[in-house]
Amino acid sequence: MMTFTKGACVAIVKGVYKKNGYGVYLGEHSNVVYTVRAEGDTKPSRKMWKTPIAKVKAATPQQEQEGVSGVVVIKRKQYEQLLEEINVLTEQLQQLKIKMKGLEELLIY
Repeated sequence: MMTFTKGACVAIVKGVYKKNGYGVYLGEHSNVVYTVRAEGDTKPSRKMWKTPIAKVKAATPQQEQEGVSGVVVIKRKQYEQLLEEINVLTEQLQQLKIKMKGLEELLIY
């Protein structure tokens, strides 16, 4: 049986939360169930069977040398801040498109 340290990144390889891909190990709930926070989930934690949880594969030396580790883990707050920045930039881009369209109409006439 695999053992994890609290707060470790784990891969979700089977079940309903497989689509989430990764999660954070929060502790052992019982002999057959772990408590895990699945990335992108609406709830702060889920109880999952031990079988669909696996250790995250370490990067190969070649991947590390190229700067590709395969897994990037950021805190949920940072993720939400990035989403907010993307939304602001998208809105600014839409406003610029509208302004450009107006300028093009002025130049045509």
